[in-house]
Amino acid sequence: MRFVFWLGLAFVIAGLVVVITGNTGAGISVPAIIGGGVLFVLGGTLALTARGITKAHERAAAAVRDLETRGVRRTGIVRDVVPFASPMGGAVLQAEGAQLVVQIELERPEGGTQRVTCHLVENTEDARARIGKPITILEHPDDRELRTIEGYLPNGRRRA
Repeated sequence: MRFVFWLGLAFVIAGLVVVITGNTGAGISVPAIIGGGVLFVLGGTLALTARGITKAHERAAAAVRDLETRGVRRTGIVRDVVPFASPMGGAVLQAEGAQLVVQIELERPEGGTQRVTCHLVENTEDARARIGKPITILEHPDDRELRTIEGYLPNGRRRA
């Protein structure tokens, strides 16, 4: 994304150069104004979009890093383990095992229960053996939708 940002900035500068050099000398050049304006707008759009996407990725990465230290530990009971299906159909298999969705029933602080899901990459039989057993998850204090099983990343892989 940083490359796209710099590419967009180059387009902005090229657009300004085309407008300025095309309109010096004999008079106003309409093609230079149109061409330079298009380059300027296209470059500005590329640069601002790339910058926004990069900032969003950096915030998401920081939230995942904060999860281990600032995460709220909650304990629940595993209720079900089902294979994660990709949008294209079919299970997602990785070298460590299948990607699974673990359904966990947590106690709410105000009373009652809440069913949440977490991803887990593990052998299917080992994961199904967790059903009915307690499990600890980490929830981000600022974003309750960001959660993971303790010892794992949000994508289900083990922490290194």
